[in-house]
Parts: sequence; C-alpha cells; structure tokens
Amino acid sequence: MSSFKENFERGDREQLDYDDAAFYYFGLAMLLVVLAPATWYMVLQPILFGESSINYSIKNCLCNLCLERMRKREALYRFSWANKWFVARVLALAYLWYLCYHCFDVVKDIEPLKTFIPHEILGVAADATPGAVKKAYRKLSREKHPDKNPDNPEAVNEFIQITKAYTIMTDEKARDNFLKYGNPDGKGSFAVGIALPNFLQKKDYQLQVLVVFFLVVVFAIPGYFLSRISANEKDVGGVDVDNRKIFTELINENMTGK
Repeated sequence: MSSFKENFERGDREQLDYDDAAFYYFGLAMLLVVLAPATWYMVLQPILFGESSINYSIKNCLCNLCLERMRKREALYRFSWANKWFVARVLALAYLWYLCYHCFDVVKDIEPLKTFIPHEILGVAADATPGAVKKAYRKLSREKHPDKNPDNPEAVNEFIQITKAYTIMTDEKARDNFLKYGNPDGKGSFAVGIALPNFLQKKDYQLQVLVVFFLVVVFAIPGYFLSRISANEKDVGGVDVDNRKIFTELINENMTGK
C-alpha cells in the first residue's frame, strides 16, 4: 500500500491537472451569442419576411399603379432565399447548433468547484480551540482513513483534505494566511489561461492556433460585417438605396406611369 506522503503528493498532482471544462463553458457561451442572432437573420427572417423587402421608411409613391408594382416586386423576391447558399447556411448553422448541444451536454455533467474551508471540513467553528480541532481531526481521520474505506474511490482525497484542514487550523501562521488570502502559504500569484481544449495547449499546435486566430480575427469577422453592410445598401432588385432616395424625391402627383 502507498504511503501517506505519496497519496498526499498524488492528490496535489491530480488537482493541478488541466481539464477542458473552461473550454466547454466558453464554447457554449460564444456559440449561443453567435447562433441566436445568426439563425434569425440568416434563416428565420428570410423565410418569414423574404430576403429582400421594400424600404417603406423613405418616400414612396402611393398611387395604385406604384402600389401594385411594389406588391409584385415583393412577391417576386418572396422566395428568393430558396437557393443553394441558403441550404449551405442551414447546414452550417445546424452543425454549429450540434456543437452547442455537445458543449451543453458536457457542461451539465461537470461538478461545481468545491470550496476548501478548513473548519467546515473538520466540522468545527472558525474560531475553534486547538483542542476542539484535534478532537474533530482524530474522529474524522479514523472514519475516513483509506484503509477503512477500501470501496470508496474518493477516500484518499477526503483523507488528504482532512489532513490539510487540520494542518491549517493548528498552525497559527497558516491559519492567518488562509483567513486573509485563502491560501495557507500566504498571498499567491494570479494566473490567467485561455479557454482552449487540452490538446491545443501543446507546443506542437501553437502555430496552428495562431494562424487560425489570425485568419478569423483579421479576415473572417471583418469580411462578414463588410458583406452585411454592403447588402444593407441595396434595396429590392439590387437598387442602391441612395439612388432610390434621389429618384423618389423627384416623384410628384403630375408624373404618370408608362
């Protein structure tokens, strides 16, 4: 059987292992932020209202002839969204929604982080006397010892937590440091990591990650917004909105259709 020291160190190593939980949380959040509006603008809105519609916020002739022409133009473009590009968008969004569901399926099974509060682990008050702490530790160490719980896979970790809690509660300096900084060793350094899956943290993939990040940030995102801006500058039939404003300003009651 392994010694207590080996179990103690093994527990520390296991707690320091990097997992993919942060990546799945980040991925779920980003996908929802992007997919919700994208599904509306790229799929639902064209189906419900058509891909192109007349801009009624600017001046329009309201004679029967022009109104009939506008109705015909709207009807002409009512199903213009039904093309191969629409199918491609639907398939791409469906795949991204699948990834979103996969992230959710992983996240819902992730156990919340457990806070390490020494006096709660030992079942004593925060200002308990050394005698009360020792009494609680002896009782728990007998009950939770791995030798007495061979069928419990968490027995070693539980015993380690009890021992750590006892060490902090009985060492005055460690106890003060924990109350001030949440760490028995005192004020520690603060580390920030990027939410990437574990395999992308390896040095072999650093170049690929940087290239993809560069392409997405510099080309993909700006290119998409530029295309949307360009599309919004066109009215029904591909007529430039500014040109249509000029033409409609010239419309008056004396003009007749031909």
